[in-house]
Amino acid sequence: MRLSLTLIVTFLSINLVFAQREIGEDTGWSLKDRMYVGGGLGMDAGRDFNGYRYFYAQVSPILGYMLTPKLSTGVGINYTYLNYSDLDISTSQYGGNPFLRYNVTNELFALTEYNFISVDPDIFNDNNERVIFERFLVGAGYTQRIGTRGALNFVALYDLKFTNSGPFGSPWVLRVFFSF
Repeated sequence: MRLSLTLIVTFLSINLVFAQREIGEDTGWSLKDRMYVGGGLGMDAGRDFNGYRYFYAQVSPILGYMLTPKLSTGVGINYTYLNYSDLDISTSQYGGNPFLRYNVTNELFALTEYNFISVDPDIFNDNNERVIFERFLVGAGYTQRIGTRGALNFVALYDLKFTNSGPFGSPWVLRVFFSF
């Protein structure tokens, strides 16, 4: 089930995010000019590799601030719901992710993110306490511009704290999203 959950989260999410603003040295340094918002939405339903029916939904808004024309920081929150109707199992997980992004060029950027996720207790233990999992992700991304504000973004991140005891089946996190 852990592999299925990871594959669902990694490959079947459709993310939508608002782009980081393009600024130059002549751009004003007002708070409004430096702030950007965005987020992700994901939803999927179907059958997993074992034939069990599932429903998956995710929401993950972000708030960012451009420190310089190339460097930005921000924070995101995330909520994921997963239901396996054939097994009468449903779970919710939520967390946060402060991040730091450096634009190497107009197309390439480096990204680092600390990610923590709180998981329902009955998935990993028999008591009633939620379990917290932490990830420290580092990686890079590519942005293909579409018009003046839009872009298609590809990101590959690697979890430096990966262990096989968590809910993630791989240390790799792959994201593809449109930005506007």
